[in-house]
Amino acid sequence: MSMELSFKEKMIQGRIGKRYVIKHYKTYKVKTKVPDMSNIIPSRGQKRQRRLFRLAVQYAQEIYWNPVKREEKERIYRRPWRLFQKLMKEWFKKRKAKREAAQRRLNIWRRNVAAHPTTLFDTVFDGLRVSELMCAHNEKKISAPWPPLRALPSLALAHT
Repeated sequence: MSMELSFKEKMIQGRIGKRYVIKHYKTYKVKTKVPDMSNIIPSRGQKRQRRLFRLAVQYAQEIYWNPVKREEKERIYRRPWRLFQKLMKEWFKKRKAKREAAQRRLNIWRRNVAAHPTTLFDTVFDGLRVSELMCAHNEKKISAPWPPLRALPSLALAHT
Protein backbone atom coordinates (compact mmCIF):
# COMPACT_ATOMS: atom_id res chain seq x y z
CA MET A 1 0.00 0.00 0.00
CA SER A 2 1.88 3.08 -1.15
CA MET A 3 0.74 6.64 -0.60
CA GLU A 4 1.75 10.04 -1.94
CA LEU A 5 4.61 11.50 0.09
CA SER A 6 4.85 15.09 1.27
CA PHE A 7 8.10 17.01 0.84
CA LYS A 8 9.11 16.42 4.48
CA GLU A 9 8.42 12.70 4.22
CA LYS A 10 10.66 12.44 1.17
CA MET A 11 13.56 13.61 3.36
CA ILE A 12 12.89 10.94 6.02
CA GLN A 13 13.59 7.24 5.86
CA GLY A 14 12.70 4.49 8.31
CA ARG A 15 9.92 4.11 10.83
CA ILE A 16 7.64 6.97 11.87
CA GLY A 17 6.17 6.00 15.22
CA LYS A 18 4.19 2.77 15.08
CA ARG A 19 2.16 3.66 12.03
CA TYR A 20 4.30 4.16 8.92
CA VAL A 21 7.60 3.22 7.34
CA ILE A 22 9.27 5.31 4.63
CA LYS A 23 11.27 3.10 2.25
CA HIS A 24 13.80 4.51 -0.20
CA TYR A 25 14.43 2.58 -3.37
CA LYS A 26 16.79 3.52 -6.17
CA THR A 27 14.34 5.57 -8.23
CA TYR A 28 11.42 6.19 -5.85
CA LYS A 29 10.28 6.38 -2.23
CA VAL A 30 7.32 4.57 -0.66
CA LYS A 31 5.26 5.11 2.51
CA THR A 32 3.83 1.86 3.90
CA LYS A 33 2.14 0.69 7.08
CA VAL A 34 4.24 -0.96 9.78
CA PRO A 35 3.76 -4.73 9.46
CA ASP A 36 1.70 -6.47 12.15
CA MET A 37 4.10 -8.95 13.78
CA SER A 38 1.81 -9.90 16.69
CA ASN A 39 0.93 -13.32 15.22
CA ILE A 40 4.53 -14.33 14.52
CA ILE A 41 5.93 -17.18 16.63
CA PRO A 42 9.74 -17.23 16.34
CA SER A 43 11.50 -20.56 16.01
CA ARG A 44 14.15 -21.77 18.46
CA GLY A 45 16.89 -20.69 16.05
CA GLN A 46 15.41 -17.21 15.66
CA LYS A 47 15.18 -16.81 19.44
CA ARG A 48 18.81 -17.89 19.77
CA GLN A 49 19.99 -15.48 17.07
CA ARG A 50 18.01 -12.62 18.59
CA ARG A 51 19.54 -13.34 22.00
CA LEU A 52 23.06 -13.41 20.53
CA PHE A 53 22.42 -10.18 18.62
CA ARG A 54 21.14 -8.56 21.83
CA LEU A 55 24.34 -9.59 23.64
CA ALA A 56 26.45 -8.18 20.80
CA VAL A 57 24.54 -4.88 20.95
CA GLN A 58 25.06 -4.70 24.73
CA TYR A 59 28.81 -5.26 24.26
CA ALA A 60 29.00 -2.60 21.56
CA GLN A 61 26.96 -0.09 23.59
CA GLU A 62 29.13 -0.64 26.65
CA ILE A 63 32.22 0.37 24.71
CA TYR A 64 30.56 2.95 22.48
CA TRP A 65 29.17 5.03 25.36
CA ASN A 66 32.35 4.84 27.47
CA PRO A 67 34.56 7.74 26.25
CA VAL A 68 37.86 6.12 27.28
CA LYS A 69 37.13 2.75 25.69
CA ARG A 70 35.59 4.41 22.65
CA GLU A 71 38.67 6.55 22.00
CA GLU A 72 40.89 3.48 22.28
CA LYS A 73 38.76 1.51 19.79
CA GLU A 74 38.57 4.50 17.39
CA ARG A 75 42.38 4.54 17.28
CA ILE A 76 42.37 0.83 16.47
CA TYR A 77 39.68 0.89 13.78
CA ARG A 78 40.38 4.40 12.35
CA ARG A 79 36.83 4.81 11.01
CA PRO A 80 34.69 6.20 13.84
CA TRP A 81 31.51 6.32 11.73
CA ARG A 82 31.51 2.51 11.58
CA LEU A 83 32.63 1.86 15.14
CA PHE A 84 29.38 0.33 16.41
CA GLN A 85 29.24 -2.25 13.60
CA LYS A 86 32.93 -3.05 14.10
CA LEU A 87 32.35 -3.64 17.81
CA MET A 88 29.47 -6.00 17.09
CA LYS A 89 31.60 -7.88 14.56
CA GLU A 90 34.40 -8.09 17.13
CA TRP A 91 32.00 -9.64 19.66
CA PHE A 92 30.85 -12.29 17.17
CA LYS A 93 34.47 -13.11 16.26
CA LYS A 94 35.45 -13.48 19.92
CA ARG A 95 32.45 -15.73 20.51
CA LYS A 96 33.35 -17.89 17.52
CA ALA A 97 36.97 -18.19 18.72
CA LYS A 98 35.81 -19.26 22.21
CA ARG A 99 33.48 -21.89 20.76
CA GLU A 100 36.21 -23.26 18.48
CA ALA A 101 38.69 -23.44 21.38
CA ALA A 102 36.15 -25.31 23.52
CA GLN A 103 35.46 -27.69 20.65
CA ARG A 104 39.20 -28.34 20.20
CA ARG A 105 39.55 -29.12 23.93
CA LEU A 106 36.58 -31.46 23.74
CA ASN A 107 38.03 -33.25 20.68
CA ILE A 108 41.37 -33.69 22.45
CA TRP A 109 39.58 -35.10 25.47
CA ARG A 110 37.59 -37.52 23.30
CA ARG A 111 40.76 -38.69 21.50
CA ASN A 112 42.45 -39.26 24.86
CA VAL A 113 39.48 -41.28 26.11
CA ALA A 114 39.65 -43.46 23.01
CA ALA A 115 43.43 -43.87 23.18
CA HIS A 116 43.80 -44.38 26.94
CA PRO A 117 40.48 -45.61 28.32
CA THR A 118 41.76 -47.06 31.58
CA THR A 119 44.47 -44.56 32.52
CA LEU A 120 42.31 -41.54 31.76
CA PHE A 121 39.51 -42.70 34.01
CA ASP A 122 41.94 -43.21 36.88
CA THR A 123 43.06 -39.54 36.66
CA VAL A 124 42.28 -37.65 39.86
CA PHE A 125 40.39 -34.39 39.45
CA ASP A 126 39.18 -32.26 42.38
CA GLY A 127 39.81 -35.13 44.79
CA LEU A 128 37.72 -37.62 42.82
CA ARG A 129 38.62 -39.99 40.04
CA VAL A 130 37.28 -39.05 36.65
CA SER A 131 35.27 -42.27 36.55
CA GLU A 132 33.55 -41.29 39.82
CA LEU A 133 32.82 -37.83 38.43
CA MET A 134 31.30 -39.39 35.33
CA CYS A 135 29.07 -41.65 37.39
CA ALA A 136 27.90 -38.72 39.53
CA HIS A 137 27.22 -36.69 36.40
CA ASN A 138 25.28 -39.49 34.75
CA GLU A 139 23.15 -39.87 37.87
CA LYS A 140 22.45 -36.10 37.73
CA LYS A 141 24.18 -35.43 41.05
CA ILE A 142 26.36 -32.85 39.29
CA SER A 143 24.65 -30.12 37.27
CA ALA A 144 27.80 -28.93 35.50
CA PRO A 145 28.35 -29.98 31.87
CA TRP A 146 30.45 -33.06 31.22
CA PRO A 147 33.38 -33.10 30.62
CA PRO A 148 34.34 -30.31 33.02
CA LEU A 149 36.09 -27.80 30.77
CA ARG A 150 38.63 -26.78 33.39
CA ALA A 151 39.79 -30.40 33.53
CA LEU A 152 40.37 -30.74 29.80
CA PRO A 153 43.75 -28.95 29.49
CA SER A 154 45.28 -31.03 32.29
CA LEU A 155 43.89 -34.25 30.84
CA ALA A 156 45.10 -33.32 27.36
CA LEU A 157 48.64 -32.61 28.59
CA ALA A 158 48.79 -35.73 30.75
CA HIS A 159 48.13 -38.20 27.93
CA THR A 160 49.45 -36.67 24.69
